[in-house]
Amino acid sequence: MELFTTLKREDLKRLFDNFYQYRDKVLQFRDYTKQVFEVPKADPDTFRKVSGFFADKNHVYRECLQDDSPVNTIVNAYGHRMNNPEAKWQIVIVDGLDGKSFNYIQDKYDTVYWKDKNGIYIRKDGDLKALENVDPKSFQYLNFLYGKDDQHIYYEDQILPIDVNDYSLDQWGFIKDRFRIFHYDFEIGLDPQTFQVEYYNLIKQPIILLDKNGKYEYTRSIQNDSKIIKQES
Repeated sequence: MELFTTLKREDLKRLFDNFYQYRDKVLQFRDYTKQVFEVPKADPDTFRKVSGFFADKNHVYRECLQDDSPVNTIVNAYGHRMNNPEAKWQIVIVDGLDGKSFNYIQDKYDTVYWKDKNGIYIRKDGDLKALENVDPKSFQYLNFLYGKDDQHIYYEDQILPIDVNDYSLDQWGFIKDRFRIFHYDFEIGLDPQTFQVEYYNLIKQPIILLDKNGKYEYTRSIQNDSKIIKQES
């Protein structure tokens, strides 16, 4: 394994950020962890950043800890969590993706979905996970982490049982068809035909919802602790 610790950045061609070309290789200089390492099999002429990942004409890459690395964050003497300067990082190839066609969908800085010529992907535990049963050619990002193709509505990598040909998505992230309502990954068990949002503030909950049967208090932080309670008349 070639060592690059004696190299100086000023003697190399800078590609972008902390990536440099050395001969026919791409190197990353990580000052905080005092590392210099090669991006495996990377092509310097086409190597690029793609919204949290990297790609060249042949491959897609992701950052991750080495197998024998310490944890990536620690708690300092003041009780604050900080990046661990002893962590050991690497950049690895994401198998099975097409680097040439790899790109983000719609939002460069708040990306939910990525794509290549073969599929649509989300970030899962730092890696890229392919959506199942998706049509890449018709897929588009909606908003609020939802996407759709010609057949399905997606919340990240989940297919929601919402009619893709007859749905609505409101300003608060409630998506519904004639039969069901979802708020992100949580099903709202109210009547879709008469559903209304009376009050919405994620910071000052509960959210107040209405349908033909009454008024409801809706609270959520994550899907597992979401709940709806009907108010007393």
